[in-house]
Amino acid sequence: MTPEQWREIERIYLEALDKPGDEREGFVRAESRGDEEVLAEVMRLLRTEPPGTDFMESPGAVALAQMPDLPKRLGEFELLEEVGRGAMGVVYRAVQQPLGRVVAVKVLPPSPAITQSRVDRFVREARAAAKLSHPNIVPVLTVGDEGGVRFFAMEYVEGHNLALELKSLHLALEAKGEAPSTLPDSRSQEYFRSIVRLVRDAADALAYAHAQGIIHRDIKPSNLQLDKEGSIHVVDFGLAHDEAQETLTRSGDVAGTPHYMSPEQARAHRHQIDHRTDIYSLGVVLYELLTLERPFRGHSSTEILNNILQTEAPRIRRVNPRVPRDLETICDTAMAKDPAHRYANAAELRDDLDRFLAHQAIKARPPTVFQRVARFASRRGKAIGVAASVLVALAAGAWWSARAIRQQGLRADRAVIAAALQDESLSELPLSEQLDLRRRLRTLREEIGVHAAEDEDPINELERAFEAYRVDLRQRGLDDLAASRDRGLSAGVRELRRLTGLQTLLLASHLFPEDDELRELASIEAAFPTVSVRALDEQGRQTPADVLLRSIDPFSTECGESRLLGRAPLIGSALLPGDYRIVVVFDAGGFRELVCSPGPAMMDVEVVAQRRPDEDSIPAGMVAYPASEYTFADYPGEPCFQGKSVRLDAFLLDVAEVSNTEYYAFMQATSSPAPKFWGLFVDDDATFLRDYGDRPVVSVTWPEAVAYAEWAGKRLPTMAEWHRAAGGLDNWPFPYSANPAAGVLGNVHAPRGCPQHVR
Repeated sequence: MTPEQWREIERIYLEALDKPGDEREGFVRAESRGDEEVLAEVMRLLRTEPPGTDFMESPGAVALAQMPDLPKRLGEFELLEEVGRGAMGVVYRAVQQPLGRVVAVKVLPPSPAITQSRVDRFVREARAAAKLSHPNIVPVLTVGDEGGVRFFAMEYVEGHNLALELKSLHLALEAKGEAPSTLPDSRSQEYFRSIVRLVRDAADALAYAHAQGIIHRDIKPSNLQLDKEGSIHVVDFGLAHDEAQETLTRSGDVAGTPHYMSPEQARAHRHQIDHRTDIYSLGVVLYELLTLERPFRGHSSTEILNNILQTEAPRIRRVNPRVPRDLETICDTAMAKDPAHRYANAAELRDDLDRFLAHQAIKARPPTVFQRVARFASRRGKAIGVAASVLVALAAGAWWSARAIRQQGLRADRAVIAAALQDESLSELPLSEQLDLRRRLRTLREEIGVHAAEDEDPINELERAFEAYRVDLRQRGLDDLAASRDRGLSAGVRELRRLTGLQTLLLASHLFPEDDELRELASIEAAFPTVSVRALDEQGRQTPADVLLRSIDPFSTECGESRLLGRAPLIGSALLPGDYRIVVVFDAGGFRELVCSPGPAMMDVEVVAQRRPDEDSIPAGMVAYPASEYTFADYPGEPCFQGKSVRLDAFLLDVAEVSNTEYYAFMQATSSPAPKFWGLFVDDDATFLRDYGDRPVVSVTWPEAVAYAEWAGKRLPTMAEWHRAAGGLDNWPFPYSANPAAGVLGNVHAPRGCPQHVR
């Protein structure tokens, strides 16, 4: 068998592996072009059970060559087992000595089938990957040559590639068995968000690689590795183009995997290939994840490439109607045939995926009907030209008739515009009339671009009026939102200004949909309160921590389930107005709970959680209460809670109320003002504390109480927690006595027998 036949066997075999089992034989016969030797050898290889593909690549052409036995050790690497084969080598799980670190070693064994171009590609992969350091790119650790055996070591990622994951999704959908699976079921609600997170991380990795001058050029599911935690890693930079080096691919070579090639790759025009080819290929991967189908099919590579160039992929929502429209738009933009119509860079694709995950408006726009017609016409120009020539004579008369009707409509539009300008200002018109005027204005302006207008004055005047109105709406909306954060105004006024500002910006974005800034300002999140969280260690230095959020039911004070809000420091995270408990879990161990009630009175909440040296012990002066069910006592002073039962988590509570002396320490440490109650007695703090220092502090506002608890490394109790502790096991409606007239309600010394001690 000739070297040329071996190369064909390699190519056909690798491409056949990417096809479903029932399509392989037909594909191989078409690609073999009557060469029975090639056909027989490829079919023999396909019938052979391939090695495991848990890492890096599908089995490839290396299996074709008679490779000599490799040594059990290459340099400092002890080879343990083969975990994958591909066109450019064999991947082994290995141990790096003397570190004892498990790594992946990719080896290019000496073989008659290994050409110089493959050696160059192998070296290029190592060099390209070694330049990159990104959490979603498998890093190269070292490169070596041992007795003519070239190899490089990479970080070992335990898991499987996205091609195997897609196979698992197909099997699950067809109820044909189980396969390694990381993603949720494709029919579940969480599936789309899960795949968006994966593609988002891959886009972030590509944005980083492109910034380093590296273009991957072979993005496909088998080159996207999933680890056990479900994170994605880009692998195999064997076809990468390094802008700092001369490329090894000549114009006319087709580099890549057919199903995932960009149109410019399919044309084999090297000078047209840039970083946007990776964006296209990643778009194809997203398409396949959304639909579980490849966008372009064919029985041969030639047919697939021709379909990529000449046809449009089936509409995503026709294949899978469950796909959100914004995801379809993102995928369509990434897969635009003209690179100029795609995302300008991978960072833009990543950012739009982030916006989708955050339920924000994406920046990509679906193609209009006219754009779709233009794309179709650009690929069918000759056929359309022939058909058009047949219709010219028939259309001539209809054109003149339509022109007369159109001119009559334009005159009517001018009359409506002139009347509107004379009657009243734009702001006084109903929204429906404002939208109608904008429509008429666009129609006239489009006509004026083709035909000279006899009188443009009303049109220009209306355009200026709309522009002034747009600026006015934007400023009014921003002014109202700014006022909603003014603590000098009452809570009711601030809430009204917040809602008014949001309504104004929503009106403006509806009237001027082409204004991207207005659309972002009009997002509901822009008018939400925000929370910022800092985590500090024992010395007051910033320390890593998770920030969790639990909503509190205002009608029972029961806490909901925890959800991850982000990592500290967390800056300006938007929240709906309400009552929450923020839980800061320190990486170093321990946690802190804080109360957060964002709303009109507190639009921008900032909290600080500081770790104590004694995180594992109960702070002095506090009592631990176990988790329990609690039912509120029948107390007429709080009818909204009467008889309600809630589930209480374990909690800590001070055995005594905060005294004036303790509150004075907080005032000194934070420069907070004294409660107004103090001025009713004496102006001198020392005298007041001498006489009343051991009494409970009173006249403290809610924000001041929250601030004190935060300063003390504690939080305020919920109503249910306080009643559980104050009422004891007998569930008294008042603390310390069943009869409020029989005893003192205040308690700063926690005398023996108080309900806190009865647990």
